[in-house]
Amino acid sequence: MPNKATADAVEDRKALKVAEVARRYDLDKSTIYRQIKSGDLPAFRIGGSVRVPIWALADFEVTALNAAKIETKSDTATGEPAVTAVAA
Repeated sequence: MPNKATADAVEDRKALKVAEVARRYDLDKSTIYRQIKSGDLPAFRIGGSVRVPIWALADFEVTALNAAKIETKSDTATGEPAVTAVAA
């Protein structure tokens, strides 16, 4: 697990490596590369390294949230709210 100094350094950058994006979302790197290849996630290349701008991650999250209709129901057993994503 990265220490706080490492986490702060990552947050201060304007773009992340594909592996860093994958770790952030608990996904495989191949999933991130697929999103880049499809055009759903903007990225650029510096030398041999692909980078994803921080702003692109924020936009990607908003798009993903807007694509899913969130339905909130109350769990009858506990009374706690239960959130279910319903495909658009």
